[in-house]
Amino acid sequence: MVRIIFIFAFFLSNALALSTLELARNLVANPAAEAKLKLLFEGKNYTDHLGYPRWDEISTVLKTNSLLNLTLNEPTSLELSFTSTNSQAVLFIKIINDSLSEAGFVHFIPTNFKFSKERNIYTVKVDSRYLLDPGLFRQILNKNLVYITNIKKKANFAYEYELDFGGANYNPPIFVGTKKTKLKRPHKDYMLSLQNARNIYIEADTNDKWFPRILFLDKNLNLVESIHSTEQKNNLSASIPKEAQYVLIGDNFNLDNIRRGLSVELR
Repeated sequence: MVRIIFIFAFFLSNALALSTLELARNLVANPAAEAKLKLLFEGKNYTDHLGYPRWDEISTVLKTNSLLNLTLNEPTSLELSFTSTNSQAVLFIKIINDSLSEAGFVHFIPTNFKFSKERNIYTVKVDSRYLLDPGLFRQILNKNLVYITNIKKKANFAYEYELDFGGANYNPPIFVGTKKTKLKRPHKDYMLSLQNARNIYIEADTNDKWFPRILFLDKNLNLVESIHSTEQKNNLSASIPKEAQYVLIGDNFNLDNIRRGLSVELR
C-alpha cells in the first residue's frame, strides 16, 4: 500500500508540473513569440534528474533565438519577487539574500515581506544594467538545495521566482567562545551558535559604519526576536532570548559597512 501511494504521488506531482513550453512562455511573457516558442520547446524536456527545470538550458535557447536579453541599455530599477510554500521565514530570506549577492546583486532594497503558513513572499528592488540570469541563479540556489520551479515575467522589469525550499539547508554556524572573537570580513550574514549564552556583545571596527541587523533564531531556525537599527553603532550588547539557539548578524543596509569584520563575545 505504501508503495502504491508513493507511486501515485510521484506521477501526480509530475502531472501537475509545468511543461518546458509553459515555463519558457512564462519567462518571456510575449504573445507575439508564441509560434517561435512552440517550435523551440513544444515536446522538449529540459529538466534535471530530480525533475526540476534546467533554467540554464532554457535561458540559453531563449538567448540564442533573441527571445531573452539579460543586458539593458542603462541602469534600470528591477523588481524581483520570490515565493515559496514550504520555507521557514528567516532561512527563506537568508538564502535569497546570500544568493542575490553571489549573483552580483549586492545593493538591493527589500520592499515587501509577507509570511504565512501557506506562503512566503519576499520582494526586492535593485538598480542594474543586467537582469538576473536564471541559469546562474539556479546554480547558486541549488548549492543550498533550493530549486526554481517557475519564473514569471510580471512586467517589463518585474519577475516572480517560485522556489522549492523543501530540502533547503544552510552553512554550519560559527562557534565563538566567552572570549572576544574577531570575525573575518563577511560575504554573507554571520550565523553563530549561541551555546546557551545569556548575553551577546558585538563590536564594530572604528573605521566601519555599522547599522545593526540581528535575528535570534530557535533550533528550527524560526525567528524569536530581532533588532534593527537605522542609527550607526560602534557596539551593541543584548540579552539573548531563552529559546534562541542561533543568531544572524548583518547590516541593515549593506555588508560593506562592516568590511573589516565584527568582534563577538558571548557572556
